[in-house]
Amino acid sequence: MDHKAISAMVGTAVEELVIPAVASSMPRSIDQVKYKKNPDEIGKRLEMAAMAAVQLTAARLGRKLVMGTPILTGNARKHWVASINGPSSYTTTPPYPNATAKNRAPASYGRTVITRNNAIIYGSKAGDAIYFTNNAPYIMKLEYTPGYSKQAPNGWVRLAIFEMKQSDFHKRAFESAFKLGYRPRSLP
Repeated sequence: MDHKAISAMVGTAVEELVIPAVASSMPRSIDQVKYKKNPDEIGKRLEMAAMAAVQLTAARLGRKLVMGTPILTGNARKHWVASINGPSSYTTTPPYPNATAKNRAPASYGRTVITRNNAIIYGSKAGDAIYFTNNAPYIMKLEYTPGYSKQAPNGWVRLAIFEMKQSDFHKRAFESAFKLGYRPRSLP
């Protein structure tokens, strides 16, 4: 399995989370808001709420992926890249190349990566697929080789996706966006 497999797995997880949430939340949300005078408003509001929920869910999953990544030099965290409609081929150098087991990159390293990824996520439009890709050369070993990392001995990508599926964050994101009229961040 290569980085594209992780990228596709994460992209599919976002779709699996949000689409059922939209479908299961619609009747309850629509009942709470009266649209008798302008039925077209329901469609517009549903579309905006679904897009906002996709963005919020992708941002939450992206944060879990980045901050859950084991850290020594910061290289694996820095390689998480959000992209639209396809995996990224982004590669870079470690931000802390001289780090050692005793002198690691700061555990908080990753916030700039999250900020960069969120700018991409919140620039997405309805119908876009959001991908997370990690092209660090050893990323597959970190995720799939038991004990390769003491910080995440059984990986973290599959766990992050599982936790997102088990939580109701995506449902709450959609319901809140619909009720409160949230707009996707890319819209004025």
